[in-house]
Amino acid sequence: MGFLDLTQTDAFNANVLSVTGATPVDQNDLIKFAASPALTKKGTGKLTFSVANNLTAKTDLATTVTAGTLEVQNNDSIGLGAITVASGATFIANADMNGRDVNNSGLISVSAGKWFQVESTTGAGNATINNNAALVFNSSSAVNSWKISGTTTAEILPTGNLILDSDNSGFNGNIVPLTGKTIYANTPTALGSGSVDLTGKANVTITYDTTVPAGTVATKFNAGSSTTNVINFNTPNALTIISDSSAFNGTVNINGGAVTLLGAKIGASTSSRNLAINVAADNTLRLSSGASVYT
Repeated sequence: MGFLDLTQTDAFNANVLSVTGATPVDQNDLIKFAASPALTKKGTGKLTFSVANNLTAKTDLATTVTAGTLEVQNNDSIGLGAITVASGATFIANADMNGRDVNNSGLISVSAGKWFQVESTTGAGNATINNNAALVFNSSSAVNSWKISGTTTAEILPTGNLILDSDNSGFNGNIVPLTGKTIYANTPTALGSGSVDLTGKANVTITYDTTVPAGTVATKFNAGSSTTNVINFNTPNALTIISDSSAFNGTVNINGGAVTLLGAKIGASTSSRNLAINVAADNTLRLSSGASVYT
């Protein structure tokens, strides 16, 4: 069975909650949290917050998960302060949650159909985005080092520029940038194995930066009717493209080294295509195994 221990004498006025045992514990009654210092979930068990709580100085109340799992089913169950998830611990966002700073060395899971808005991210933990869920980076310039996975209906939604540092090959959903923004990929798999959806977008720049190591790019660049969208391959290391980006209609710049299209497609084979390919001096574009480029 599961056990819930409160560190203060009043069972409804606590800041440290410890859950041990294999049986999950669900909160059904309001808990009053004091303003200082923070809410801490301890113990290897699972604690679920299902109702809004009485949060004194709610804006400042931080949440730390040191072990086990904390599942939040109501945005007002915890404060709007920073969320910290320790290595081996799990935080489940099972509600539409407003922006918080998140330091993640464990696992962040966004439940199906929900969105989790983060203001800033630190740590090198994992994040899972489930069916029809979204991870929203609410910053003019966000940097993320989490390893992100997600289903084909999952979304990454940056509201500004976004830098992705990790191997996100397990992310099979859509990255949806806003018009005029830039996404930087710092690994060949940073943008995942799904798509960058450019539908209705203009002046979007996708850049594989100069530090990207050699590797394989499986990301599709979808439905960009605007010719002002740009993909930059700036790395001097060899990249192999295996995705079908036949719907892309902007400009591709090869500025750093060799890019090989291995069965991949860039640009549509229709009369409406407007693709431009620019290969800088001493750089190479190779086509192999049925690859095609339509300009």
